[in-house]
Amino acid sequence: MTEELAMIKKNVVEENKNLLPELDFCASDKFAKFLIFKLNWTPLRTALTSYVLAMLSSLIIAALGGRLFPSPDYTGLLVDYFYFLTELLVPLVWGYYLWIYKAPYDVFSKLTQSNIIRLKHADAADATTILRNVLPTRASLGLSLVVGGLYFYQGAKSSPVWFNSDSLTLGFRSFAIIAPAAFAAWSISFRLIVNAQVFKRILKEVDLHPLHPDNAGGLRPLGQYALRTTYLIAFGGSMAALAEYVVYVVGESATAYFFHFAVLLYLILAPLSFFAPLWAAHDAMSRAKDRLLEHIARQFKDDFSAAFNEIKGSSKSLKDNIEKIEQLQKLHHLAVSFPVWPFDSLTLRRFFLTISSPIATVVLSVLIDYLTRLI
Repeated sequence: MTEELAMIKKNVVEENKNLLPELDFCASDKFAKFLIFKLNWTPLRTALTSYVLAMLSSLIIAALGGRLFPSPDYTGLLVDYFYFLTELLVPLVWGYYLWIYKAPYDVFSKLTQSNIIRLKHADAADATTILRNVLPTRASLGLSLVVGGLYFYQGAKSSPVWFNSDSLTLGFRSFAIIAPAAFAAWSISFRLIVNAQVFKRILKEVDLHPLHPDNAGGLRPLGQYALRTTYLIAFGGSMAALAEYVVYVVGESATAYFFHFAVLLYLILAPLSFFAPLWAAHDAMSRAKDRLLEHIARQFKDDFSAAFNEIKGSSKSLKDNIEKIEQLQKLHHLAVSFPVWPFDSLTLRRFFLTISSPIATVVLSVLIDYLTRLI
């Protein structure tokens, strides 16, 4: 029996490995597929390349406008420290853009290797249909142009800085740097939803490992994936919150539409990015736990009825039935404690610490400003 069970598990693992390559997570985005499969770029290489291009573009813009150095009339690029901080969003966004297409495959690989999930042809086919939908990519492209337009409008209305010396340089930064980065950001946002739908299709049945060392029933790779998605969003939220504070101090909050939009987007995406991919696993884990509890409950009912029928019968049989009932009660108590979320307490604490960072950024900025004025 043990050998047969081992053979079944081996066959399941092999079937999972055969079906996994069918999931093409880049099917709807030809640019991501080009970077990953044609250029063989990693998220780190993509991030560094985008940062170098963004910095060179900014230097060219400032040089053409004669605003590399500060003057009483405008802020020069070389002293715009807020720019050098917020520009880190560009490599982060592009790095995550590539990562969001590769990470789900790694998650499924780990779960199939540990025999936590069982891939089926029908589920893989449904997931493939979702992954081939090009609407999210087209929406990302359209919305990126909207973001570029908002940035251009806000830059034209704001005080003189190094990138708004004329409409040409402002337009170049808006649609050659900001809009592409916005495309990557929107792609990440929509991909979070798409990946969550794929997880829901694939994670219909899970084999819970209650005593797994990851304290998440063996599904911690999914929880780690969800946590990593919040890092980028939290950094972007921190920059948006800091920008809101800056424009408030200089009295330009009324026209800071770009930053208002970024803060609103953060409030939506922060919880969504973490919990959306986890709901599928939560449902599957809950169903697996409920099936186990129902099985225990049915057995408890049968054994209780058997014990009740032995009241007037053999005392030994009654004793045996009562002992079994007591063991079933202990088993039920143990099953109730089984995890139904694919993360442990440490992952949850990290999530709340991460999403609270933008608030901490604003509080720290206000505190520094207050102490500066006090001194």
